[in-house]
Amino acid sequence: NHDYEGFYVCYQPQFRGADYTLDGVEALMRFRADGVEYPPALFIPIMEQMGLIHDAGLWILKQALAQVTIWREKLPELYLNVNFSLGQFANPDIIETVIKIYKESGLPPHVLTLEFTETVEMEDVDKIAIATKTWKAAGIDVALDDFGTGYSNLAMLKEIACSEIKIERTFVSNIKDGTYSYLLTSSIVNFAHQNDIAVCCEGVETEKDVLTLSPLKPDLYQGYAFDKPLKVEEFEEAYIDST
Repeated sequence: NHDYEGFYVCYQPQFRGADYTLDGVEALMRFRADGVEYPPALFIPIMEQMGLIHDAGLWILKQALAQVTIWREKLPELYLNVNFSLGQFANPDIIETVIKIYKESGLPPHVLTLEFTETVEMEDVDKIAIATKTWKAAGIDVALDDFGTGYSNLAMLKEIACSEIKIERTFVSNIKDGTYSYLLTSSIVNFAHQNDIAVCCEGVETEKDVLTLSPLKPDLYQGYAFDKPLKVEEFEEAYIDST
């Protein structure tokens, strides 16, 4: 077991598109050393190179499940998204390990969604399809993050039993009606909804973004227009102590 000194978890709230109420949180790993905060873009690749990403992924999963269990006493409808690195598949037991950790948390089915953060390549699809089907049967949902970048083929969604797609922030930030990004976002939302897949727009920075996106009827919003990633005490102050 590695000692994760300096690492901690922040939680970015997600809000329902229908009424802008709190839906859940995405758990995000943060690292602080000697009073300096290091961005994930810096420390995640290093952890991947050092082969630590698997253990770190399970550590954050356990932390976040324990935290959300506590919060659900006050917010019984709170959902949780946790990032899952494709590198974690290098461990042959990963599918079962995740199910075991989720069962041990005591949370009901379908509270947890695992987010695939990298662009999924076609050669990974079979492996991921098996994992997602097994997880879904155990009450764990899967989301594809950064949808719209790289090779994220809509046809692939048929293979992977995913419950949610998150539209990449470059499409969503400063979005304008009628532009390419707008039309692309609109068609992704329509396609997803026809296939019973929820859509989260992430990187929603301004009220104007929200007003532009709102006619497209995304299921969820995430971004600074609503709230930033929060430390545990900040989240409690904003969403629990005030209720």
